Amino acid sequence: AKYFSEWCKKGVSAEIENPNVAFVVWEEIKALYQMLNTHNSLTFHVNEIDESDNSLAVIKYLLESQDIVSLHLVKVYYE
Repeated sequence: AKYFSEWCKKGVSAEIENPNVAFVVWEEIKALYQMLNTHNSLTFHVNEIDESDNSLAVIKYLLESQDIVSLHLVKVYYE
């Protein structure tokens, strides 16, 4: 996947070319995927992420590095 724009709050620079933000390794999002797999959507504040799971700790770090404070994830199906 590739994306071409990034919506950032004022004062936060876009990091489109940052591979740590744009292309997260499967192992680092596996726990998040498993949570989404049991729900149609997930909404949470980044500061509520449980860092005892190492993969979630990595996600939290990446989100905080971009000053992202909350997420709303939804399943998207495509053919």
